[in-house]
Amino acid sequence: MLRALLRHGGYAASLFLGALLLAQILFEAVPGDAARRALGPYASQESVGRLREKMGLDRPLLERIGGNTLSALRLDFGKSLLDGRSVGPEVREKFRLTFSLGFQAVVIAVCFSLLLLAVVHFFPAASPLLLVSRAPSALPSFLSAVLLALAAALWFPGLIFSGSGMLAAPLLPSLVAAIYPASVLTTTLGSRFSAMRSGPHYRSARAYGHGRWKLFFDALMAPSLSAVIAVVVAQLSLVLFASLVIEIVFSLPGLGTLLLAAIQGNDYPMLQGILIVNSIVFITLHFVSETVNPLLDPRISA
Repeated sequence: MLRALLRHGGYAASLFLGALLLAQILFEAVPGDAARRALGPYASQESVGRLREKMGLDRPLLERIGGNTLSALRLDFGKSLLDGRSVGPEVREKFRLTFSLGFQAVVIAVCFSLLLLAVVHFFPAASPLLLVSRAPSALPSFLSAVLLALAAALWFPGLIFSGSGMLAAPLLPSLVAAIYPASVLTTTLGSRFSAMRSGPHYRSARAYGHGRWKLFFDALMAPSLSAVIAVVVAQLSLVLFASLVIEIVFSLPGLGTLLLAAIQGNDYPMLQGILIVNSIVFITLHFVSETVNPLLDPRISA
C-alpha cells in the first residue's frame, strides 16, 4: 500500500510539474509581444516597456520560465494586468463557487441515478425509464449544459436561486449541470447491475433468501462502489469544465466569468493562474481515484 501511495503520489507530482511547465511554455510560445498585446496597438513604447519589465519579459527565457515555475509552486501567480489584483486569492475565491456548483451537480446526479436504479430494481416494469435517462449522454456535456441552461433561463428565469459558500451554489445551474453526469452514471451502473444479476454472486444471494433491499445494497451496490467512484471522478472533471460555460450563461461570478474576462483582456497572469489551479484539482481527483479504488475493490491492482 505504501509503495502504491508513493507511486501514485510521484505520478501526480510529475503531472503537476508538467502542468506548471506547460503553462509557462504556452505563454512564451504565443507569437508577438505579450506586453504589446495586453496594452493594445496604440499604447506608447514607454508603457509597453514598463509592462515588459513588470511582467519580467526583459529577463532571459530560461530565467523567466524557472522563476515563474517556482512562484507557481508557491501558488503565487503575480498580479492581474487589468486591475492589479493578486491572481492567487482571486482565482481561489472564484473557484469556490465553480467547485461548489460542480460538487452539487455530482451529488444530485448520484442521488438521482441511485434512486432511479432502486425504483427499477423494485419495480421492473419501470425499466423503460433507463432508456429515457440515456438521452442526455448522446450530447457532449458542455453542449447539453449550454442548451439546458439557455432553456432554463428562457422559460424559468425566476428559478435561479441564489446562494453562497462551499456547498450552496445556485440550485438551478447545479441541476442543469447534473443532467449529463446523471445520464452517464445511470447508464454505466444500469449496465453493470444487469450483468451482475446474471452472475453467481447475485444468484447465490437470492438462493440464500435475501430480500430485495439486501440484494440491492449488498449484491449490487457494494461490489459497484469502485465503479461509482471512477465514474464520479471522471464526471466531476467534466462537470467542472461545463460549469465554466454555465456560469457565463447564468452570469455567475465564478471561474468561468473570470476566465472570459481574462481572455478578453489578455490578462496572462490570470489565465496562467486559472490553468494551474484547474490542473491541481484534476490531478488531485485522479490521485484520489487511483488510491481509493483498490481499497474498495481488491481485484483492482494498486
